[in-house]
Amino acid sequence: YEANEPDVTLFPKVFGRLVDRLVRLNIDTEGLTLVFDKGNNSVDNLKAVLGHMHVVGALRRDHPVAAELLAIDAKEYEPLYTTGKGHAVTGLRRDDVGLFGMDRPFTVVAKHNDGTRRKQEGTYDRTTARIIETLEELKAKAGRVGGRGRRMTEEGLHRAINDAIYKDYRALFHY
Repeated sequence: YEANEPDVTLFPKVFGRLVDRLVRLNIDTEGLTLVFDKGNNSVDNLKAVLGHMHVVGALRRDHPVAAELLAIDAKEYEPLYTTGKGHAVTGLRRDDVGLFGMDRPFTVVAKHNDGTRRKQEGTYDRTTARIIETLEELKAKAGRVGGRGRRMTEEGLHRAINDAIYKDYRALFHY
């Protein structure tokens, strides 16, 4: 589908076509579960899905229920399962949770995978080091007084800094 329409508004059109296709194929949708990400969260979308099948979705980190569970120290989470790589996955489960003002309860699970956390920390450390190294190089280039070649303009420096700082890391670096 085209990328010029937000998922939350595009979802009903795509979901309707999906259900129509499943019905034409004589597939009973009541036994199916649709998994979608937090970009599709809306009361209308949830009602549409729940009218045909079960749903598993994600909550934004700032959703009050998610924020409450994520505020609990991961050491207090209970064992859930072990991954194929041997990492223990822990979590908390809350049943009968009201979400999005709907008049039906949901089950919410928060999980923690220490292997994923370590991998993300390593990626963060490598990425921030790479950004800092690039910024130091730009600082040296911008501060150069003599030598051959064109000097970096202020506009060029701003553009290079923007290119150096990945979008997901811009809140960490101020210039």
